[in-house]
Amino acid sequence: MKQTCRLCKKNEANQTGSHITSAFLLASQIGKRGNEKSFLISTDPKQNYLEDRKDKDVKEDYILCSDCEKRLSFIENIFSAEITNKIEVEKYSQNYISVAAETGIYLNCNKINPIAFHLFFYSVILRISISTQSLYNHFNLEAELEDELSFLLDLFLPVVINHKVAQSVDNWEKMVEYCQDLFSFFPYIVLKSRNQSNKTGNYQWYDNVSKEPYHLMLNEYIILPFFNSLVYEDDFFQLKDHISYVDFLNNSYDCVKLGILENELYESIIVDLQDQATSARLKEIRKEVIGNLIANNIPIDRATVDALVEMEVNKLNM
Repeated sequence: MKQTCRLCKKNEANQTGSHITSAFLLASQIGKRGNEKSFLISTDPKQNYLEDRKDKDVKEDYILCSDCEKRLSFIENIFSAEITNKIEVEKYSQNYISVAAETGIYLNCNKINPIAFHLFFYSVILRISISTQSLYNHFNLEAELEDELSFLLDLFLPVVINHKVAQSVDNWEKMVEYCQDLFSFFPYIVLKSRNQSNKTGNYQWYDNVSKEPYHLMLNEYIILPFFNSLVYEDDFFQLKDHISYVDFLNNSYDCVKLGILENELYESIIVDLQDQATSARLKEIRKEVIGNLIANNIPIDRATVDALVEMEVNKLNM
């Protein structure tokens, strides 16, 4: 039985193949539509790391209605045109004013409508939270936060009439400018690696290991939503010493801020995530090996366990 759309809360969730994380954001990491190549890392001791998952982990059926899918695509097109397609192109450099904060550098993205920018990231965060796909289902906002985000998105996304978006970008921007006093801000920081030449080794990582702020990684982007408080208490990605977080916060209509991370720092986060995933996976394999020894009344000693763990690792091509 199909559910109600998780965004508008009115229509039937009839859309299939909704991208949880926007396809254009992932193209440089897993490939363009129809040619995706991706791999899932988990702590499951039986999982084959070498299985090409293509795009099946980043899409989901029946969480949105077809109208809301079109409304989200409208915002995605604005972001893609003004940020994704231009930010690393020299001739558009004047669109991104570099600002040196007390610690770190951010870009003031002065050509994109601020509400479009914020709605885009709010929509990404909401979709990750409501998804049941294994890649995303460890990240969940509180139900009240989900409701507030979906209400704001539904209020400000473009109007659909007869299943078609009924507004041009110019018309929509005039509307949201007129209504900007109704816009609610959910503070967040968004960071981007500096012009990576090869993004195929980047990660998507979503979890609830920290909530002040939340920590999300999406290809070359890191998103730190300060949705519960403005206190930078949790530092899972160890970024606190590299950014003046108050300066980097997006929490007003006046300025769109995109923090820049040097590639060496960004890649060190990926290595740390990989090390943690490997360690957790090895613990699960060791636990399973010991359980099997106990079940078969075989004496347990470190050498036996280590040998069996190594055998399982080699078998799985970890």
